[in-house]
Amino acid sequence: MNMFRFCFRHARLAAAMVSIGCGLAGFTPHAAHAQGEPLVIGMTAATMINPFYVAETEGVKRAAKQVGAKALIQFAEFSVENQSNQIDAFVRQKVSFIIVDAVDSDAIGPAVKRAKAAGIPVVAVDVATSGANATVTSDNVLAGFQSCQRLAKGMTGGRGNIVLLDGLPVSAVQDRMQGCRSALKAFPDVKVVAEQRTELSRESGLAVATDVLTAHPGVDGIFAANDPSAAGAELALKQKGNHHTIVTGVDGAKQAIDRIASSDGQIVATAAQDPDALGKRAVELGMELRRGANVSPTVEKVPTKLIDRGNVASYKPWG
Repeated sequence: MNMFRFCFRHARLAAAMVSIGCGLAGFTPHAAHAQGEPLVIGMTAATMINPFYVAETEGVKRAAKQVGAKALIQFAEFSVENQSNQIDAFVRQKVSFIIVDAVDSDAIGPAVKRAKAAGIPVVAVDVATSGANATVTSDNVLAGFQSCQRLAKGMTGGRGNIVLLDGLPVSAVQDRMQGCRSALKAFPDVKVVAEQRTELSRESGLAVATDVLTAHPGVDGIFAANDPSAAGAELALKQKGNHHTIVTGVDGAKQAIDRIASSDGQIVATAAQDPDALGKRAVELGMELRRGANVSPTVEKVPTKLIDRGNVASYKPWG
């Protein structure tokens, strides 16, 4: 609380003490956000074709309703320009605060800076965002570690060739890859023969995995940075007539859980996130910032849980 300055004013009829939050470092609340003004939350997410982002926005909507706020949801469809324009539009609408699930963690920084200059706090959710006042993500390093550890353990003798399917230039994906590589250090007989970037969609996962499997037909395992990519990779394997290669992902989405539970599924595990919890916490952080609370810039991390055939029956998927 040492970032607040408290001002005292004496009224004519009685001596009253009024405490006024005079702003966070680098952020001055907009006059439109005064007490009693309607609460409006602006959120922009990467895409609506990935069920994770849809589930996350639903979490934001539910949390907004609980605090009496209106949630304006936009999807950037993987375009930094779209997302920047959406943030600028929220600024013109004088929303109470903005939640950003960034298409590009760094490239969206200038738009975030403009919002803050207008007195509107910005909360980053799912991925870190340059300049955001507060950030909440899954523990993506843990997710990558869990998924790749399970992948390596699932291969015969803990040995073989694997492929890594990377994704967008955002912190969440980068952290997952970091966690994956950390896990693989314990498996010297596991060799990464290819690493390719996908657009984190089933279609992109299918196309990229098909190309990789053509070049490396003897692959024993595939790690995908998210479940849609994992689903695409599994389809590529089946189209190639490959029924021995195993796949792991990150998300906990229904499309992956159904395959884990299936007798012929080649997706064997996923590190499950909780998009609803992320959306809810993003709203909570935005409300704290709006009130002028001293919110730590340190990234909050929500743990992930490995789901495989041993515990899939007790897990309730999203999406």
